[in-house]
Amino acid sequence: GHAAIAEYVRLRCEAAAVADADPCVTRAIHHMETHLSERDCLEGARRAACCSANTLLYKFRRATGLTPARYLWRLRGERGAAMLAETGLSVAEVAERCGFANPFHFSRCVRRLFALSPRELRRRAWR
Repeated sequence: GHAAIAEYVRLRCEAAAVADADPCVTRAIHHMETHLSERDCLEGARRAACCSANTLLYKFRRATGLTPARYLWRLRGERGAAMLAETGLSVAEVAERCGFANPFHFSRCVRRLFALSPRELRRRAWR
């Protein structure tokens, strides 16, 4: 749980550093953070960035080392892990609130990020 929160804080600091780098990337990240549960979050981020999809992809990769899609999935997984640690919401509810299509996809993402299942992550956070 602490690792999830620490990773979330690290991501926020990383996003702040990126924000200084390029206004397009800054606008896209801000949109992702505030609209991560929406299905069209990536398209909205592209519109918010005020640049073409290819330009955003290039700038985003240069600034973060990730594509916008990978960044969004990581952001969703980390936000979900934080919600698991901080709330009593079910895994399915957390998955829905973080924009995942289903709890299985959320579980896979969390397991990939933290090498723990959502339930194990919550159990460790609540100890």
